[in-house]
Amino acid sequence: RGLLVSVPGIKTLEEVIQELDDGLIIYSLLGLHTQDYSSGKFSLKADQCLLVKNGEIRGKVEALIVGN
Repeated sequence: RGLLVSVPGIKTLEEVIQELDDGLIIYSLLGLHTQDYSSGKFSLKADQCLLVKNGEIRGKVEALIVGN
């Protein structure tokens, strides 16, 4: 599990994908305005994602990210 924020000049997207065992490349998030500030709960729809398995792109997917 982890989070990577792209920083230009450090690594190319291709290098990041090759080093990623299993994960998602997320291009956009929807719903940033729907947090519940009193409880800390949130849900975000990631509608533009690429599924990565063993360092290879396997296809496009959608994801829902939830937490508190």
